[in-house]
Formats: sequence, structure tokens, C-alpha cells
Amino acid sequence: MSQPISLDTAAQPSGTQAKLRDQLESLRIQMLEVSEQLNALSLPAKLPPEILLEIFLTHAARVQKNQLDRVLSDGKRVGKVSSYYQWIHVAHVCRRWREVALSCIEFKAYHVFETWTVPYYTLFWGVDTRALDDIPHSIVYHQNTTDRCQRCVPRSLSELGLDHIDEFLPRIKHLAIIIEDDEGTQALWESLGVAAETLESLRIGLRGSSWVYHTKEFESRFTIPDRLFTSCTPRLRTLTMSYVSFSWSNTLLCSSLQHLEITGHPGHEPTTDMATFIATLSRLTSLETLVMDCAPVIGQPFGFVAYLQRLRLLQLSTTLDQAAMLVAHLHLPPFTTITIRFSKQTHHISLETLSSFSQSLSRLTKDTPLLSMSWNVPPRGMALFVGLSESHRPSSIRAWTNTKVDLEQLWAPISDVSPRLTIAEETDAIVPALLPFLRLPALTALQIIGPIPSNEEWSRKFVGAPNVSLLQVVGRVGYRLGRSLSTNILPPDAQTSTDVGAASSVAMPHLRAIRYFQVRFPPPRGPSDFRKLCASKSAEYCCDSAEFVDGRWGPRGIDLQDLVRGLRMRRTLGADPIERVEFLECAHMKLSHMEPLLREDLTVVFDGVSLAEKSS
Repeated sequence: MSQPISLDTAAQPSGTQAKLRDQLESLRIQMLEVSEQLNALSLPAKLPPEILLEIFLTHAARVQKNQLDRVLSDGKRVGKVSSYYQWIHVAHVCRRWREVALSCIEFKAYHVFETWTVPYYTLFWGVDTRALDDIPHSIVYHQNTTDRCQRCVPRSLSELGLDHIDEFLPRIKHLAIIIEDDEGTQALWESLGVAAETLESLRIGLRGSSWVYHTKEFESRFTIPDRLFTSCTPRLRTLTMSYVSFSWSNTLLCSSLQHLEITGHPGHEPTTDMATFIATLSRLTSLETLVMDCAPVIGQPFGFVAYLQRLRLLQLSTTLDQAAMLVAHLHLPPFTTITIRFSKQTHHISLETLSSFSQSLSRLTKDTPLLSMSWNVPPRGMALFVGLSESHRPSSIRAWTNTKVDLEQLWAPISDVSPRLTIAEETDAIVPALLPFLRLPALTALQIIGPIPSNEEWSRKFVGAPNVSLLQVVGRVGYRLGRSLSTNILPPDAQTSTDVGAASSVAMPHLRAIRYFQVRFPPPRGPSDFRKLCASKSAEYCCDSAEFVDGRWGPRGIDLQDLVRGLRMRRTLGADPIERVEFLECAHMKLSHMEPLLREDLTVVFDGVSLAEKSS
């Protein structure tokens, strides 16, 4: 009887198995060779090293900026941050890319001093910096912790970072400073006491405990000194300040600045008045980008204006009063993109402020008038609380001056063409109040999006846009469009004393085409699912597809009988006749719905098909 084979002893492969394994290994090696040959014929492999380096440097700059944005986006957050070296992942694609990336001397001149992601100061020992003498340096100094143990760590990484800044300050091109731990801030300011003749971008921000303790009592600890770098930054192009305090007389605000971004601290209000701020802007003649989420107090009236002839982007987040004062004292070129986001209004909106703000906007857009506009209306009523709205858009208006791009591209939720003017707010108080004051004589195309109640006469808001020829409606605003478009915009006394057939008695008198986009027809069943939400008859419920106002259900879809009545009323009031009505992606349509409209003398198109020709 044979002895059992021990399980610890591997069975010897037979000759056939060994032969198959050799064939498999040979095929694997052959597959790798073919794969390398195939990769060598691809476009990335054919790119010269110089072009690859430019791609890598561009990618690294974008990743580094995004990382800093994430770190400072939530200033009060305390904890470990992700690696500042994520841009090096591009070197993990293939062997050639790794060789090209590691041969880039600019990457070796990028240093991060931060205790969490670079925990060992010994990483910087023995580094030969003589090869980096003529290379511009990029430094991230994140002051977030102190020494945990003096015996284990004789020198903190923060001290080593300050020494590195002292050594290479005359050759630093990009410098980012994040203050999370206040200890050592005075030493930081002292280390920045040498001229920085090669510095092109500077970013300073607060995070963690420093962000929390930035109050009036500790303001001096988080205030940027007025004369950093001995007031010598001749090549400074980009300056970004997040949550820190500073004065408008700071020498960092020099004439060479092209991009200025300021993020204010929510718990600390600046004391500078608007006159000082405008005087500072008047010195920044090379400014191309101005981004601010805070504005100085209005202060005393003044008469001078800041001329920013190179400004391409003006982005503000402030109150209506501050925005009106600021825009009134700016002279901008016709190509400037203006974006204003209003904070929550805590007091009454004055008609004088609305009129002044609209006049300033008309002055800024006089040379390049606005030709198309999109108005987004947010959900109202109970939809805000029960979350039944399909989209939670902020209240906003976007306007363009471009006439060479299709309106579908302009009016897309995320447009590739930047609007000339954008005004937005979280609530729905300022934008509707501002619209009647806007003078838009050149506006020819208008889009309205949102659940506007059917009993709201929203057309009164566009009295200043008499030449609109195309109107596109999206959502519930198109349910009873005829009633809104036939509203008599004249006051009651003028209606009796003026000719009824005057074109000025109706909004948008030259309207020629109406387009319904993603507006549903009445579905087979009513919205009975929502009745339980309306426990009281006085409750108001509005969402993107249904409304319940004053104890009654409103329309459930497009009411073409209402549209026909409205079009006839418009002609009675002297408006031009509508020539074309188009429906795009409108659900639940039946030909019986179209019968009232097909009897009118106009062209009806549904998803590109003329229904008049189809019915005949």
C-alpha cells in the first residue's frame, strides 16, 4: 500500500503542463512587446518632450490651484488636507511620461511645507539646491501645526519653510501661504521682508483655528502688513486674499496687478469706505479680473470714477446698495463680463436704489447693447420645503450681446458663451423688482424659466423691452401664457384716456414667435397625489408641474384656448400678430389640444413638423 502524499509538498508538473506554461509565458512576453509597439504609435507617444512638458506644467498649475481652492473653500474646517502633490499622478501613465516628468527641473522647484502631507523635515536634507539657482520656485507654506516632540523633531517644518523662503525669495515665482495655526505668524511676516522681484502670484488665506479667531479682538494678528517685500513686487500679476484683513493702501495692490480676488470673512466686516476702494481701483490700470464677495461700506458721497479699461471680468457678491454705488463709479470697456450676486436682503428695497442701479447698468451696456436674455425663476411655496421641485435654480437673469451664436447654445443651463451680464440671488426679491427698471431697447430674444403662477402678470416686468420678437418659455410659466401676454400694462387712468389700440398698452408689442420648450400638455390624470400636502385652503403649493393657490388647483399643462384668447386680445390692444408658435419636447400632446390654435392664421410647429401640413 502506497504512502499518502504530504500536502506541504507541491506536485511536480507534468511535461505537458510545463510546456503549456512555457507557451503562456512566451505569449505574455510577446503581448507586452506588441502592446509597447502599439503604444509607440499613439499620439501621446509621438509628442516631442518639449510639448509634453508644456502639457504637464499646465496640468500641474491647474491641479495645484484646484487643491488650494479646496483647502480654503471651507475656512473653518480643521483637519488633514489631501496631498499637495496630486499633480504628479500624470507621471504614472507610462514609463516615457514618467521619464519626461522627472526630467522637468520646474517640478523639482515646487516645494510644500505642511506637516500632514510632508511630515518629515529630513526630506529636505541633502537636497542640492545649486541646480535650482536659476529656476523660478513655487512654494506652498501651510502653517498648521507646531512641533509634537522637540527631541524627535529638532526643527519644525514651518521653520524650515521660512528658511527656504528666505533663501529663495528673490527667485520665487508663485507663493501660497495658508495660516491655520497663528503661532509663528509674526516670524512669517518678518521673513517676507526682502524684495520679491520675480514674484508673479501670491495667495494668502486663513483656515481652521485662525479662521475661527478672526474677530475684531484679534484682527491685528491676521492683518497683512502694508509693506511686505519692502514694497518691491514689480512683476506681481495675481493676488488672492481669503479671509485675511488688509488695508487698501497695501503696497501689494500695485499697478502691475492683472487678477485680484478677495474673499471676505463672514464674521469680520471691513471698515474701509467706498471712496477709498474706488481710489485704489483707479491705480490698478492693468487689472483684467476683479472677483470680490465683500464690498466696503458706502460712506460719504464722492464724485470720481475708476477707469478700468482692461477689465474682462467683474464678479461681485454683495448687497444691492453696495452694488449700485460700486457700479455707478466704474467705467468699464464694452467687453467686460459683469456678474453680480446679491446677498440676502435684510431691509426694504428702495425704488431709488433700483433706478440708480438700472441706470448704471444701461450706461455700462450702452456701446454693446443686450440682445438676448434668460430669466430663471426659483420654485415657490411648499415646493421649497417638501423638495418636490425638479430644479432648485437661484433667481437670476443672464443677458448676451453675441448675435453669431445660436440661442439654444446661449440659453443652455451651462452655456459655453459667457453672458455679458449676470444678476443672481438666493431669494426671489431683488431680481423681479429690478426687471421693470431695466431699459432694454435692443433686446430681441427672451427666455423665461420656472414655475410662475398663472395669475401673476409677469409681462409687466418687461415694459423696457418693446422690441422682443422671440419668446421661449420653459416649465409652468407656459401653462397660461395668453393671459400673461395680453395684460394691459397701462395704469387704470391711462387706459380710459388713451386709445385702446395703442401698441404701448401691451408688453412686447412686436413679438412674432413663441416657443414652448419642455412644457407639458395636461396629462391623462390630475395631480391628486399632492392634495394631502394642502391641509389648509389658504396654503400655497407650487412646483415645476402643478400649483395650488387659494384652495384651488391651477392648470395642469398648456392651455391653448387661453393662448388663443390672449393672442386675439393682443391684436385688439394694437400689438403685432404672432406668426409662429413652436413646441419642442412637450409631453402629453394630442391633436385635439392643437385644434384651437390650428384655426388661427399662424404657423404651428411641433418638434420640427408643421402641424398644418400634417393635418391636411
